[in-house]
Amino acid sequence: RAASPEILQQAAELGLWLVSPPPRWVESSLPASSLSEPSLSAAGEIGPQYDPVLAWDLGWALSREELQPVTTLAERLRSADQRHARPLVCMPHSELRAYSRQADLLLIDRRPLGTSLEMADYGNWIRRQPLLARPGTRVWTTVQTQPAHALREQLRALQPGGELGGELGGEPPSCVSIEQMRLLVHTAVASGSRGLLFVGESPLDATDQQTRRRATALELLNLELQSIEPWAAAGSFVGTAECTRPEVFGAVLRTDQSRLLLPMWFTPGAQYVPGQSASHGLSLVVPGIPESNGAHVLTPGGLRPLLHKRVTGGMRVTLEEFGLTGQVLIAQDPLVISALTQRAVQIGPRAAELARQLAVQKLESVQNVVNQLARPGAAAHPVDGQILNARKSLQWCDGYLAAKDYQAVCLHARRAMRALRLVERTYWQAALKGIDSPVAYPGAVGFATLPWHRQWLARIAASQPQPNRLAGGDFEHIQTTLGAGWRHFQHGVAGLQTSADLTADAAHSGQAGLRLVVRAEDPENAPAVVETTPVWLVSPPLRVEPGQLLRISGWVHVPTAISGSVDGLMILDSLTGAALAQRIGQTDGWQQFTLYRMVPHSGEMTVSFALTGLGEVRIDDVTIQVMGRRATDGMTQRAAPGGSPY
Repeated sequence: RAASPEILQQAAELGLWLVSPPPRWVESSLPASSLSEPSLSAAGEIGPQYDPVLAWDLGWALSREELQPVTTLAERLRSADQRHARPLVCMPHSELRAYSRQADLLLIDRRPLGTSLEMADYGNWIRRQPLLARPGTRVWTTVQTQPAHALREQLRALQPGGELGGELGGEPPSCVSIEQMRLLVHTAVASGSRGLLFVGESPLDATDQQTRRRATALELLNLELQSIEPWAAAGSFVGTAECTRPEVFGAVLRTDQSRLLLPMWFTPGAQYVPGQSASHGLSLVVPGIPESNGAHVLTPGGLRPLLHKRVTGGMRVTLEEFGLTGQVLIAQDPLVISALTQRAVQIGPRAAELARQLAVQKLESVQNVVNQLARPGAAAHPVDGQILNARKSLQWCDGYLAAKDYQAVCLHARRAMRALRLVERTYWQAALKGIDSPVAYPGAVGFATLPWHRQWLARIAASQPQPNRLAGGDFEHIQTTLGAGWRHFQHGVAGLQTSADLTADAAHSGQAGLRLVVRAEDPENAPAVVETTPVWLVSPPLRVEPGQLLRISGWVHVPTAISGSVDGLMILDSLTGAALAQRIGQTDGWQQFTLYRMVPHSGEMTVSFALTGLGEVRIDDVTIQVMGRRATDGMTQRAAPGGSPY
């Protein structure tokens, strides 16, 4: 769409790329565009009004069906854009090798925040995607900046402030934390991504508090990316650093004259709520470093020398104070060090101001959630003292900001954020007591959603499951299962064999259960990466109504680890899709799963079981129940799952 000069200026300040859909004339089958018809030169080139465009977007979520139209579109664009030869970008959902022959850049899209996909697995997924494309293809990665729409829809459907009591503070959260965004950025860069596209569902020029926080976080992240641009855009991955903490992953990127160490702390569950993720005296051994090299921490405002020592296996660098992510320059050339120092000094004033601003905003947000979770007359939570520590760190920020010591400002802002992360993580972990998976209860997938989670537990405690409405989920007889409307799908993948059958070996109860199998035709040459889900099962559709609370339950057994995919067995309901899918890897015998879902709109819903890689899964006793009002008759209601975590 046409953008105002103010929006273009904001984009320039944030360092954002402008990517345009192709002009209308290049493909008549495309939907009508708001762009005017371009002026073509005598040579048939694209007119000058498109000069601000830096790249052409060929489309998103592309599959095999769109391959031929996109191929034609790419050919016509290259022919008409010879003067600028701007790159072609597309986001394929499948057929990465075929699309990499048409586009210069592939955009890969995963939004792991608030999902059951661990951050370490997210990094593995990014690293594996280029294996599916033409060798040498450059990859860009999306960076999630907002919670999934499906999650927000679930929280709205809970209808807070009704008969259960308690008003929640306005709309569900619309911004993820800068720590989570920073983890996504560092993970993508460390995994080989050459470009980043920050994605969101709402504009950045709104004036509400959460949008301002998101815009501030994006501006700070773009400033930080300026410091590591040479390695992020053109560096090569040369290995990992050995760390004294197993949760810390340290990627090493190299250019001709230097190396960049990117340590990041992958706490399990960081995609929900990052931990404090901090350590004093964190040591990493970086392999293959010449003895003459020095080490410096990159911070806004300047570079800070690091303690380092030559040891067996490389150079040991010690970070006196580390929290969540870091950037370490390892170089000998004084020109490289001087250039980065100048860049850090240039961005220091603005970065320090933004870091302090984000810490203040986070303090307000955390205090607001803690206040909502507080019960009248209850003693203060022991971790609440960390909020006072954060306030003290912010006071130091103000003093150093006045003294124009921008490195110190950023240091104390990080300390404030670290203290607040400890508060968030502690409250979140308490809320998970008695809960197998956060995605089972949509309000449990983040700290800011915990007030909704408490309402969710209260709603469940005031309800009881009604009779099962899903036919054929016991998988006892093939005629009953097929007659009920269960559907089995296979996606033909070269070199793989798939099957779905009812067998006694897959029975959790009764005489039979469902078994899904994906095997390599040649086990000695099994694919390292499975691009698309080979086999999945979909339940018959059930009619649901707004405001209903559903309980989806069943039993699964995954005898061995599923290879070729980071997703394992995915259990998805059509109300929330991949955003709240349950991922299950190898299990120790039979494992029960339970998902609670609100119905936001009238219609039909289904449950799917997707085997995303090579292996075998067994499924049995799947049920869907509506949670109806519990008749108390003056008796004490049953406690919510896990008891009260607050």
